[in-house]
Amino acid sequence: MPNAAIVVLAGTESASDLGRVVNGLQTATEFDDAGDDVEIIFDVRKSLRDFRANQNA
Repeated sequence: MPNAAIVVLAGTESASDLGRVVNGLQTATEFDDAGDDVEIIFDVRKSLRDFRANQNA
């Protein structure tokens, strides 16, 4: 069981979304460097719905 879980809720539409991913990965690295177990969870369901909707438009 991890000591920390980082949930990344980000789309793929903008640079700020990529920034959220980078921030989550940096935070995970800091936990790992401190000797903690860490789990990163990416929630892309909304992003996939948006992507598919844009493809059908």
